[in-house]
Amino acid sequence: MKLVRVIYTGALTGLVAATLIGCNNAKLQELADKAKDAASKGAETVKKQVSSTTADVQETLQLAGDIKLTLDTPVETKACYARFIAQGSQRPTVFELRSYNSPDQESAPSVFFHAQVRAASPAELSGQIVSGRLFVQATIDGPTWYSDTGSPAEVKITSVDDKTLTAEIVNATVRNTRSDAAIDATGTFNAVHQ
Repeated sequence: MKLVRVIYTGALTGLVAATLIGCNNAKLQELADKAKDAASKGAETVKKQVSSTTADVQETLQLAGDIKLTLDTPVETKACYARFIAQGSQRPTVFELRSYNSPDQESAPSVFFHAQVRAASPAELSGQIVSGRLFVQATIDGPTWYSDTGSPAEVKITSVDDKTLTAEIVNATVRNTRSDAAIDATGTFNAVHQ
């Protein structure tokens, strides 16, 4: 809108200047028409920029993924990110699924799955069952549910493509940090690659 205002203001300044110089009515009308055209073109440019930005935001939101789990209550997140971190030829690769893009963006509900795998790329995990630690905190002040180190959660990677990875929990028992109660967890991960 600032662009339209600048163009319109510039056109009006030209119109006033022309009036002061003594242009006739036909010239004034021509200048007024040019001012209107310039303002219209400026508005159209702004409209295109807003439309483009809106499309970018919608694409970003669609690429955020989601997590849907069932513990003692349903837990759903509005994002899911898959990380695949190679550690070198002699060390296992770190594979993570989490509800936040980076630790400073973590909020509740928060879900984190961490595993070590022997794979060179995410595509190699397709169809595989991955064992790892699962942590879930449904509310910011609530307890954390976690899988014991001796009884890791098992997650099957159901599909992998260039941008996304889908997985489902096939076996997971999680324990409550406050009550020490243990329950089975089920659910799905629809992740975007980081």
